Amino acid sequence: MSMGAGFRHSHFPLCLPQFIRHARRTVASQSQSSARPPTAPSVRNPHLRRKSFQKPALPLLGGSDSSLSESSQELVKTDRGEITSVEAEDDDGSFTAFRGIMARAGVTLPLGLGNHFKPDPFLRLQITAENQDEVLAATMTPLAALSYPDQLRFKWERNRQLLRNFSRSVEKKVAVELDENGLICPLEPVVPSPVLTHFRNKDELNVSSSVDGYKGAVGFFIGRSRDNNIICVRPKSLVNMKEIHKHLGRRFEEFIESSQYGGCHLEPTGFVGHWKGITARSNRQGDLMAVVAMHPQTLSLEELTAEKKRLSEFFSSGPGKDCNLKSLYFQACPHSQCSPIQYPMELLFGADGIIESIGRMKFRISPSAFFQINTDAAEQLYLKIAELTKPTPDTILLDVCCGTGTIGLFMASKVDQVIGIEKNVLAIADAEHNMGLNNVPNATYFCDTAEKAIKRILKDKQYNYSTVSAVVNPGRSGLDLKVINALREAPQVNRVVYVSCLPVANAMRNLIDLCLPTSKHLPGEPFYPTRAIPVDMFPNTDHCELLILFERNRLFFA
Repeated sequence: MSMGAGFRHSHFPLCLPQFIRHARRTVASQSQSSARPPTAPSVRNPHLRRKSFQKPALPLLGGSDSSLSESSQELVKTDRGEITSVEAEDDDGSFTAFRGIMARAGVTLPLGLGNHFKPDPFLRLQITAENQDEVLAATMTPLAALSYPDQLRFKWERNRQLLRNFSRSVEKKVAVELDENGLICPLEPVVPSPVLTHFRNKDELNVSSSVDGYKGAVGFFIGRSRDNNIICVRPKSLVNMKEIHKHLGRRFEEFIESSQYGGCHLEPTGFVGHWKGITARSNRQGDLMAVVAMHPQTLSLEELTAEKKRLSEFFSSGPGKDCNLKSLYFQACPHSQCSPIQYPMELLFGADGIIESIGRMKFRISPSAFFQINTDAAEQLYLKIAELTKPTPDTILLDVCCGTGTIGLFMASKVDQVIGIEKNVLAIADAEHNMGLNNVPNATYFCDTAEKAIKRILKDKQYNYSTVSAVVNPGRSGLDLKVINALREAPQVNRVVYVSCLPVANAMRNLIDLCLPTSKHLPGEPFYPTRAIPVDMFPNTDHCELLILFERNRLFFA
C-alpha cells in the first residue's frame, strides 16, 4: 500500500503510542471474538487504497542489512513492501500506517506489540504497582526495544512520509518535479546520536497521586486531566534519564513526606495542596540544578519563608545534601504553568546557573533557559546547520527565535555578523551573557517580535549585504505567517534553514508558505527546498529533528 497516496494529511504522522493503542485494541477484539455475537462486516477506510509501490532503497547505518535485528531478518514482505504476517483492522488507519512505516524501514514489530500500553482511560485501568514501570517506559521510550539501526530506519521512513506530504502540497500549487520517491528534495540519512542512554539534561518531575493512592509521589504523569485519571509513576527504569535526576526526585519525595504541606493536585474546585514538582537540569560534568515549584495557596509570607528555609536546609545540609546541588531555585506558582517573568524563580543557594560546553563554546544554563535536551547530539545538529547555511566571511547570519543564542554563537567565527532575534527578555539576557562568556565580538541581539525585527534590521545600511542566511528554530507550533512573509520580503535573505521536531499542522504550513508563488497573502519572492536532513536528538523515542534548507530560486519561479 502506498502510504503517501493512501492517507490524508490529517491522518499522518501519528505518535507511536496511538499506534500502540490501536494494536492493543485489535488484540483484545481478536481474543474476544469467539464470545461475541456475529457483527456486521467492518468498513474499510476509503482512503486506504492498495496501490503498487516500489520500495525505495533506504540509507543504512553501517551499510548492510546485517546490522538489523534478528526479528527484522524474519520480516515477510510482498513486492509492495507490505507485511503479510499480520494485517490489522483499524478504524482510522493509524495502526496500518504504523505497520507500513516499519515495513518500508525494514523493521518488524510482532503482534506482541499490543502488550504495551497507552496512557488513556482504556489502558489506565490496567496499570498496577507491578507493571507501572513497564507502562511508563513504553510511553516515554516506545522504541527502546528496537536496535538502534532499526530506530534510525523507522525515523528515516517517518520523515520521508512528512517530506512527501510537504512535497505533494507544494506540487498542487507549483509545477515542480518530484523524484522517484515523491520528494521535492533529497532526504539524507538520519544523523545518529552519539549517546543512546542517560542523555537527558532536563527532566520535569511532577507531584501527584501514585497508583497506590499516595498523593506525594514524584515522577511523570500517565493519563489525561480531562478524564480525571492522572497518576504519577516514579522513574525507576527510564533509559534516557540520568541517575542523578532520579535520585533528586527520590530525595524531593522524602522532603515532601517530612513537610506539613502535601503534594499539589487539581480537583474540580481548583488546585489542592502545595508542592507541584521539581525540575532537574544538569551538564555533562555532573553539575546539577534544581527548580522547585510550589503553590502558595493561602500561606502567609512568614509561612512561605519558613518553608523555603527548610527546603534549603534539606538540600544543603540535610538528607538531600548527597544530591550535590550546584544551585537550588524556588518558584511560587499558582497556575498549571507560570512564566518566570510574571512569577520569578528565587535562588535559595548556589550559583545562578550551570555551564555547558558545545564544541569550543560555553553556555550558561539558567533555570528558565531553553537548551537542547541531548547535548552531545546538539553539537551534531549545529554542525549540520552550519553545513546547510554555507557561511562565508561576508555572511550575515540571522538567528530567528534564537533563544539563548547557542546556534548563532556556535557559528559566529565563520560569519561576518550574527543577528539574534528573540521576544523573550530572559532568553536575550542569557544570549548576551553567553556572548560575553565566549568573547564573541560580532553578535547582536534584539528583543522583539521576529516579523518587526527582520524588516527593521535588514533595512539598516550596516546589514545591507547580499548574503544573508537565516536559521529558524521555532517551537513545535511553528511561526506566524507574518514571520514567513518578512523572510520572503527580505531580498538579502538567500537561504533559510528551518529546524522542526515535528513539521505538522502550522509548522507544515510554514514550509509550504515559504515555497508558494507570490500572491496578495504571500508577498515577496518564494524559496525552494534543496536538502532535508533528519537528526536524531531523542534515541529510544519516535521523535526526530528535521532540517530543511530553502534557497532562493529566481530562475525556477520566473
